[in-house]
Amino acid sequence: MKEMLSEVFASIRMNKQRSILAGVSTAWGIFMLIVLLGVGQGLIRGISSNYDYMSHNVMHVIPGTTSMPYSGHRDNRQLTLDAEDAEFIGSQFADVVSNVIPMVKEDILASKGRYSTATQVCGATPGYMFAHYIHIVKGRDINELDIQNRRKVCVLSGRTASLLLSTDGEDALGQYVNVGGVPFMVVGIYEPVRSFILANDIYVPLSVATFLWRPNGHYDEICLFLDGLDTKESNEQFKESLFGTMSRHLEFHPEDVAALSLEENMDFFLLVTGLLGIVSVAIWIIGVLALMSGIVGVGNIMFMSVKDRTFELGLRRVMGASDFSIMSLVLLEAIFTMLIFGYVGMMAGIGVMRLVSVLTADMGNSMYNVFGSMDVQISIVIAANVVLIIGGIIAGWAPARQAIRMELTEALNS
Repeated sequence: MKEMLSEVFASIRMNKQRSILAGVSTAWGIFMLIVLLGVGQGLIRGISSNYDYMSHNVMHVIPGTTSMPYSGHRDNRQLTLDAEDAEFIGSQFADVVSNVIPMVKEDILASKGRYSTATQVCGATPGYMFAHYIHIVKGRDINELDIQNRRKVCVLSGRTASLLLSTDGEDALGQYVNVGGVPFMVVGIYEPVRSFILANDIYVPLSVATFLWRPNGHYDEICLFLDGLDTKESNEQFKESLFGTMSRHLEFHPEDVAALSLEENMDFFLLVTGLLGIVSVAIWIIGVLALMSGIVGVGNIMFMSVKDRTFELGLRRVMGASDFSIMSLVLLEAIFTMLIFGYVGMMAGIGVMRLVSVLTADMGNSMYNVFGSMDVQISIVIAANVVLIIGGIIAGWAPARQAIRMELTEALNS
């Protein structure tokens, strides 16, 4: 094997011009493959990051007003949701619904001294903000003790804290703001994931919000955290089942879509995921087609190599060289030509993508991202190596077959 490798590299060195001509197309092909895959991954990461503030596994159940009479009830009836309904949903769909979080929302005026702002107060439970990708940057989230003891504490957005308290840092914690005329102590500051979201909601314990603004115990909506709905079909099936079950539970017409609203992002996420998957496949196809030009170039050069070495190959056969050893010699030359120049193109492509990622790093905080990081993943490098080896085998197979099929008399007389 060592002697065969020595012969392969000697052949490449002796025919530098021919090898370079074959290698340039290979290097360009793998360079384009790496660049296209890097750009494609950056596109996927960029577009995906624009929706990282949206929870695709959350469904909002919002009561509405009936538009049809049903079972002795008149139309134009306002439906309500309460703790009993939340418990009912959780028990009926325990296999899909992992958590049920009621919500109370109230448009209200928040103030501190001579500063005030119109905002929405949201009664929340522990984990709600985390599940909705709302990041606490200072202080803490609402906890169970806040719920149990009806503590008048709140979590403000950095924007609201800056407006009311003239600060969004640690010194905002422990201060009090008036929410609807009731003093609440600030225990946390949050920031939206995306800079274009003008967040000014104030989060307070659900028990406090219900006590102050919903003494009748009615919720504005119920959030369901879902597990196992990974396809459009399963998602639609669950929605139909939930709507039908709630129509019987709340006694409204099963076709009255105005009575109950089911809002979720799963359909949108599945659409985006599907489109990005198509983009990824298309980029791989285009990149491989670009690499095919290099494979064709190496194949043509290897045919010329076999033709130039007709006498040498014929002499090897006369001296007892097996067909396998002759084929291996030609195949290895093609594979190493692909690998050597392929690595040159690969390193150039990785370097360019890394440079572009560094130069565009500050664009990640823009209002809408088109591209994310374009750094090439190790899986792509491994895949590119596999493609190069397979390409070398493809490029050298036909010339190698020609080498062992030539007539000995023709070879020795050439």
